[in-house]
Amino acid sequence: MLKKFSKYAVTAWVRNNVVSQNDAPVYCYGLELLLSSVINLLIMIFISCIYGKPFILVPYILTFIPLRIYAGGYHAKSHVNCIVFNAALYMVAIDFLHVAPAYNTTTICTFFYLVSLLLIIFFAPVEAKNKPLSEGESKKYRKISIFISVFIFYLKTKVAHTSRMLNIILH
Repeated sequence: MLKKFSKYAVTAWVRNNVVSQNDAPVYCYGLELLLSSVINLLIMIFISCIYGKPFILVPYILTFIPLRIYAGGYHAKSHVNCIVFNAALYMVAIDFLHVAPAYNTTTICTFFYLVSLLLIIFFAPVEAKNKPLSEGESKKYRKISIFISVFIFYLKTKVAHTSRMLNIILH
């Protein structure tokens, strides 16, 4: 569906001399990715609102996107599968936030962080079939992925510490 719509739109752009016929495939692919990303974002906003946590999306996106760019990961065979997988992953993350306060959140988050860091150290970056990486790119992306992961944990620790201090001061 996204591919058909993108092709339709780009064909109109070519017809109206907005883009050249030679560049049409690139524009078609770019529009398809843009539409998929917008749909993903809208679905995540909708899910956030259903859960009553409309702003929880911001830290999720700020941590997930950089890691996804440099660490790679699962690539679905279609945009629909990608959107469904992404929505499911996002709901699991929000569900975790609902369950975690009943347990020792710091211990659980630290455990998941260490597992994630080990996965990143051993497997990142995960290449896409249509985007192979050179050895240099692979080493660079691994280092960046590890840095991002450590930085996210540092920020999480600072935010948790600040939140505890605010709770002590305000209560």
